[in-house]
Amino acid sequence: LSPQHCNICSCVGFKPHSENILVSAGFDKAVLAWDLVDDALTDIFDVGSIQGKVRTMFNPPFIHGLSFCPNGSDLVVAVGDGSFIVLDPQNLSMKSRTEAHRSSISSICWPNDEIIISGGTDKQVQLWSIGEEIECKTKIEIADKINSLHCVSNCTLEYVLVG
Repeated sequence: LSPQHCNICSCVGFKPHSENILVSAGFDKAVLAWDLVDDALTDIFDVGSIQGKVRTMFNPPFIHGLSFCPNGSDLVVAVGDGSFIVLDPQNLSMKSRTEAHRSSISSICWPNDEIIISGGTDKQVQLWSIGEEIECKTKIEIADKINSLHCVSNCTLEYVLVG
């Protein structure tokens, strides 16, 4: 793949059930979709172009993490301004943007079709219900900022925090 990010690429992920689609994102505020069979960049979404109420002075909208819905229908990106954005992975169009944390979201995971879990430098882990609306169901205060959040989903939901 040719270099396309103009700053650090902070995260990558393969679209579930489609091993030839890779998405990358980073500190250039861009989400890029790649077709690995054709070795081609297929789409770009620029988080920096979103208008609206964002906290960018101290927390620029760098992308710190991404995760696909397990069925591959949606993609969520964790943004440095404390929001997360749900994108359609087919064309990287924005479906929704949710202001979630008081500061940067450092990690995000989508363990099943109904839940997103986000962790941030505001020392919170938040559990989000995904349906017609995105709603915060639980906020857990942690002693230290969250650097990484990993979800493992099988019969039960488990998450591991490293901070």
